[in-house]
Amino acid sequence: MSRNLYVAMTRGTGMNEAFMVTTGEQTAADVFTQSIATDWIDLPAHARRAELREESPHRPGLLDGRQLRELLESRFAISSTIEDAEHTLHRLPSGQQQAERALAAAENAIAERGAAYRRAEDILERYDRPLHRRKHETEIATARRDVERIPPTVQQALHDSNAASDMLDRLRQDAARANENLLRRPEFEAKIAAIDERVDRDLRVRTRITRLERPDAIVNVLGERPAPGPAPRQWDAAAGQLAQHQAAFDITDGLGPHLGYFDQQPTPKAVPSLMI
Repeated sequence: MSRNLYVAMTRGTGMNEAFMVTTGEQTAADVFTQSIATDWIDLPAHARRAELREESPHRPGLLDGRQLRELLESRFAISSTIEDAEHTLHRLPSGQQQAERALAAAENAIAERGAAYRRAEDILERYDRPLHRRKHETEIATARRDVERIPPTVQQALHDSNAASDMLDRLRQDAARANENLLRRPEFEAKIAAIDERVDRDLRVRTRITRLERPDAIVNVLGERPAPGPAPRQWDAAAGQLAQHQAAFDITDGLGPHLGYFDQQPTPKAVPSLMI
């Protein structure tokens, strides 16, 4: 089969037919893929320009690395939106109960300490005066301590009450966003399915190419393709996934650098109201 099959197979106006001759383990799809994806003997201008710029030439049926990574990142963002919504609603009841208990405790503390402060002021009003102090020294001393001690505890209780109220507001807002996103779940899942279809199509082509060409960037990681049997199919599947990973993350060889725990950048959480 001659090279430059891509042009011939994309110019027909009635029908295009291709007859394949296979050898060994090759299938007709393998021969067709190799022929249609093989570089030209005389490079066209766009391929020569890519070569001079040290860019990877585009091959029919493959997504370029930027497209592939954008699809993978978009899929992750959509999936994370659904998972975050489910997680939010799952932990919502316990979070609300905790915030409501904290709010009730803070309000009780404010009421009790306010009453204690008023009692201390009443004692000082009645007994902290001439002719009464000697008979009520203990009550007066206790009341003075309460007047000094209680206001800071009331301020803390007010702070706790405001924090619990804010938490309840945030939980209600989170629940509203989560419910809104789960209502859009069919839309999100349709987008995930569309992304998976494109990525899987790319993976099938890469798997065939790596099986036929066995590039060094793949062999250096997986070793040579095994002899006939079940192992070659496993090698093909791993090689295709590795080739796709290398393309998506612009890796020229191997799996790329392994980041230590402190070198990894935290993955930003998907915005709950993400509009994809």
